[in-house]
Amino acid sequence: MQIHKQRYLKWIKTIALFLALVIPAVRGTPGLALPVHPSGMELTLIAPQDCGSDPIRAGGPVGFSILFTNTGRDTVRIPGTLALVLTDENGRRQEAAAWHTASKDSREQAVAPGGFARQAFLFRLPDDMVGTISLAALHHDTNLAMFRAAAPAVLAATATVAQADCPDTEENTLSTTELQQMFQRYFVNFYTYKPVYFLLGADPGIQETSFQVSFKYKPFNFYEDGFFKEYMGGLEKLYLAYTQQSFWDLKSDSAPFADSRYMPELFYYNDNLGLKFGRLIGSAFQAGFQHESNGRDGDDSRSTNYAYIQPILTFDLSNQYFLNLSPKAWIYVRNDNDTNPDLADFRGYFDLETKIGHARGLVLENHYRHGEKGGTWQFDLSYPLDRIPFLEGLLDMYLHAQFFSGYSDNLLEYNQREDVFRLGFSLVR
Repeated sequence: MQIHKQRYLKWIKTIALFLALVIPAVRGTPGLALPVHPSGMELTLIAPQDCGSDPIRAGGPVGFSILFTNTGRDTVRIPGTLALVLTDENGRRQEAAAWHTASKDSREQAVAPGGFARQAFLFRLPDDMVGTISLAALHHDTNLAMFRAAAPAVLAATATVAQADCPDTEENTLSTTELQQMFQRYFVNFYTYKPVYFLLGADPGIQETSFQVSFKYKPFNFYEDGFFKEYMGGLEKLYLAYTQQSFWDLKSDSAPFADSRYMPELFYYNDNLGLKFGRLIGSAFQAGFQHESNGRDGDDSRSTNYAYIQPILTFDLSNQYFLNLSPKAWIYVRNDNDTNPDLADFRGYFDLETKIGHARGLVLENHYRHGEKGGTWQFDLSYPLDRIPFLEGLLDMYLHAQFFSGYSDNLLEYNQREDVFRLGFSLVR
């Protein structure tokens, strides 16, 4: 009893230290759509860049370049305007209009078949688009260009001039990164999914270190006015996903992986059900099929499959604080009854996920599962490193603390109860 009390005191002190380092802040929306690009033209977006000491700021004009490649058989002219879609680090999308910054003669430049031209464009970044922003052409299968935007400047006129003069207008030189982007035409279909982190075991020790990687991919992304969009548009709501969580015993001499969870997944995801009442500002629905195994054989093999449904509701608590509720219920499909026959007794049939916090500040995420053998809790607390005093602009990561108490932290020892505290960093929370 005394040992447990000391451990809990240590966790409380660590979390108190974590909270002492942090403090929150953020903002809100609009949109618009413009003409489609000419047919036969492929676009490669070259991400906006800071102008020296003057960062890209929300609310001001942002300059960027586009590499136009004519893959058709006819000569094509570069458009003067372009519709863009901007997505912030919380997945919120807004449309914007981009216009050509070159002279009229240059703007109407013709690109011969097999040729290419690089041109500068400009768009106004909405006031509430702050942090890491992704940029894509709305009606075209382009690459995804990423950039960071600071909060609006106090002296808006100064920021406007600096950013408007910033676009990179070099016509013929490309970096190797920009050239590689030309070959990654489907990268725009990749999205973040579950948290991505590296957490060192703090208690009971570094033998409980864990890391996780996760992403989802949208295999269908039809052209706006095409046959497939009209008659098979529902396929655009299908996603493939992969999540892997590994448990790393850094205390042992050879630092082996104690276990891993491999979780490929196929699911349907409607990100906007259109529900709106009270403080509800977002509603979505997800349903899918997930396999989970630990990649071992013999007596150490563990595997199961789930079919699940998950409604997702987001509430505005005011001052840019949000509450996200995502109850998830599942059934087991062809569970491995030889090696983990009683998995449901420990893991249960539902997971109540709640997330509360500030979009650009402190966020607390909680998962609760309940099986016949008892309840399981997991708490994840995160905060942007670049908002901690003296670390501004240093690292684009989150400081991340995790506390797990219950069963099935890993599959190998799913029936053993654990209390683990971890501390580290996350890229996606």
